[in-house]
Amino acid sequence: MAQREGSIYLYLFIASFILFAGMVVVFFVQKADHDELFTTFQSYVRGVEENKWEPLNGVLARDRQKLEQLNSLKQLIGGPDAATNWPGDGEFRNKLKEITEKYNEIGEKLQQPKRDYVAMAEPYEDLLNLLNALKRAWDEANERAKAANDQYSQLRETTEKQLAEFDKKLAEKNQAQADLEKRCEEESQKNKQKIEEMTQLLDKKEEEYTERELTSKREIARLNNTIQQRDLTIKKLQEGIVRDRNIEDIEPDGQILQVEPLSQLAWVNRGRKDHMRLGTEFRIFQYVGGKKVFKGKGEISRVEEDISLLRITKEDDELNPISVNDQVTSPFYDPKSTPIFVFAGEKLNDPNYDMGYVKRRLEASGAEVRKEVSHDTDFVVAIKGFETSPQYKAAREFNVTILRESDLLEYLGR
Repeated sequence: MAQREGSIYLYLFIASFILFAGMVVVFFVQKADHDELFTTFQSYVRGVEENKWEPLNGVLARDRQKLEQLNSLKQLIGGPDAATNWPGDGEFRNKLKEITEKYNEIGEKLQQPKRDYVAMAEPYEDLLNLLNALKRAWDEANERAKAANDQYSQLRETTEKQLAEFDKKLAEKNQAQADLEKRCEEESQKNKQKIEEMTQLLDKKEEEYTERELTSKREIARLNNTIQQRDLTIKKLQEGIVRDRNIEDIEPDGQILQVEPLSQLAWVNRGRKDHMRLGTEFRIFQYVGGKKVFKGKGEISRVEEDISLLRITKEDDELNPISVNDQVTSPFYDPKSTPIFVFAGEKLNDPNYDMGYVKRRLEASGAEVRKEVSHDTDFVVAIKGFETSPQYKAAREFNVTILRESDLLEYLGR
């Protein structure tokens, strides 16, 4: 850009110089021609006034000489045809206008004041100043161009160095990439060979596994058949020895510590810390020859921390009264957890009781009633149609204690 700006100034400088030189020549030629013609005119006037024609002939001779010199100068300035085609006053004015426009055009670029010339001699000094300004601009442009060229040279040198370094690094990268591709190709071949070997080994192992699987399945089938046969044998043996757990098998829940026969009251060794509840009914028995002999019933009427007061509600045999060390039991009471009941059958045999009432009484006594038998079921109540119910079969499988309907109603208070 700096070079293009310097070229513009150079062209402007050359054009201005030529224009200036032409103007100067035209100015001096016109001025000399004017002075000469004016002198000749005065001589003509004096000759006519004084009637002296002789000097006039000498003047005419000098005029011809001057005219020849003038034509020679015109030809020197304007070419061979300038003597006959010398511009008139109108053309000189047009030329002056052109000079003014050119000066202002160039001066505007050089920040010179605008001019409006009326005579050919006026631009002379301004053109000299303009030429000096053009020269300064030309010098400054040359300096900037030189600085730009120096900067460009330095930048180019730096760029060439960077490009050389980049080419070197690129060559190193290309070489490294080529080496890496070669290693990758070698590793790929090795991996391909290993994959083939592993595939062959896997096929072999798969065949061995298939053979072993078939052998294992045959062995498992044989063992399953053996297990089924043994299960049938065990089931047959169990049917011969398994019996229903009933009320006779219930473990005692407490022991009588003291009896007051006159008030029909007794104290048992279970209290608040053993989850004893008011209103819980117990059956009282004693062991005779390893068997339970039931002696009566009682209801808890008072609960303390370690003991509870049992009100005797029924005594079966006056000759065998309830006494100390007799045992108490109830399916509604468990000192460790909540007893769980399940009913097996369709409905109650006793028409005096409703199923909903019985379930509410059980829950009020602290028990929980469920529909299905599970491993944590405590009692299954056998009601009408219990023999074919799934709950009864499950109770036998889980060895759950089975209560007859009459036993349950005994505890509820008939």
